[in-house]
Amino acid sequence: ELLPIQELCRKFANTATPEYPIEYLGIDTSLNPSLDEGGSVADAIECLEEVRGDFGGTGSLAAAAAITTSLQSMPDILITGYSGLMLPVLEDERLA
Repeated sequence: ELLPIQELCRKFANTATPEYPIEYLGIDTSLNPSLDEGGSVADAIECLEEVRGDFGGTGSLAAAAAITTSLQSMPDILITGYSGLMLPVLEDERLA
């Protein structure tokens, strides 16, 4: 849940002083892979019923679009940055 994190960030920003100004700009909701076991975004997408076969096959693009839409339209969350699905080949064991 991002709402408690956002609230904590806003409270912290409210403690700013003129000498040390802090402005809360939002949360980057990007989904990116991890090199840890089970951290592959491509593996996760392949688990969806709508995706047939390997990542890149039928349904992969629609799944990526749906994930990106979800990441960019979170209600009550101030979104900043890329806030999308990231598929860096060097950071995802399944894509590498």
